[in-house]
Amino acid sequence: MSNRARDLEGRNNKFHSDEPKTPLRRSAAWPAIGYEDQTWIALPHAGYGPAATRDNRRATKYKSAIPAHIADLTPRLDSETLAEAEAATVELSRFDAELGSRVSAFAPVLLRSEAASSSQIENLTASARSVLTAELGAKTGVNAMLIAANTNAMRSAIELADALSPNGIRELHAVLMASQPLHTPGQWRTEPVWIGTSGESPHGATFIAPSMERVPELIEDLVESRIVV
Repeated sequence: MSNRARDLEGRNNKFHSDEPKTPLRRSAAWPAIGYEDQTWIALPHAGYGPAATRDNRRATKYKSAIPAHIADLTPRLDSETLAEAEAATVELSRFDAELGSRVSAFAPVLLRSEAASSSQIENLTASARSVLTAELGAKTGVNAMLIAANTNAMRSAIELADALSPNGIRELHAVLMASQPLHTPGQWRTEPVWIGTSGESPHGATFIAPSMERVPELIEDLVESRIVV
């Protein structure tokens, strides 16, 4: 085992309980998220000249998230919440039975609308005409191309819904980022990511995602939590 692997295993064992896992899920309150220290090395601001030749990079600390493993857990819900969930399920079934065939004709429009709305989270906006133009393969703006790719990824997600796997998730990412080769489409990330603040560093971010070393194991756990009942 490499030093890197030992380090990851040690950090994982430190965070998770020493209790042995059982083949059946156990009912429990949803575990709180944890955090771990990471080091951020800022790049020099100067790209050329004497300042660029000096090693003036600064190392600072930040905390990234550590989600708990959930594959063997079942969330404990109160009776009122369970009743509301059951009522919602009944209403959805009734809606699908009575209006499903009529609404299905609008599925492409609804899918495109959902893709555009979710893209707004990352400040990506474009007109409906531009998005449709991008879907047809014509030249248009970058935002429209990304939203169109989001629509295609959602279509693929629907097709893979009954057979979701780590490989399937990578396939969705490949579809989503097809026009962004710098983001290694279809591969797990190899750098930190965060929400909020600037793109220059994670300091002051609203949320800093788990370290890239943890991504494969967390995806495996997520997929298993969906399949095991």
